[in-house]
Amino acid sequence: MHWSYDGTKLVTSSNDMMARIWRHDEETGHYYIESVKTFSMMLMNSKFNKPPLNAETKYTQLVATGGHSGVVTVWNADTDNTTKDVAKLVHTQLDSNLVGIEIDWQNSKTLAVTGNSKSIYLWNITTPQSPV
Repeated sequence: MHWSYDGTKLVTSSNDMMARIWRHDEETGHYYIESVKTFSMMLMNSKFNKPPLNAETKYTQLVATGGHSGVVTVWNADTDNTTKDVAKLVHTQLDSNLVGIEIDWQNSKTLAVTGNSKSIYLWNITTPQSPV
């Protein structure tokens, strides 16, 4: 589970192969599922990206999700675009032991991934073909 950086949403990952974005309803005090993204693997981790340091740069709220495969999927967290993948970070040829268990964003475009491996991979989503 991970909070968005503005504190308005939570993202959860599950072994039912779904990532869910939850939003707080201030009137009722309850959380409701705003959107669901389905994957073809059990999920271990989902995290929102960080906003850009320059406040004038347009911020697109993204989520990186990984699980029991060598692929981390970066997708748009906007309610209308949750089915849109922004990048697929494929580790299978780099490291057959890695599954996307641990994910952390450095900023709005770059993230680190590690798992059942002795390596950490740094990726920039604007060049998803290979790690930085």
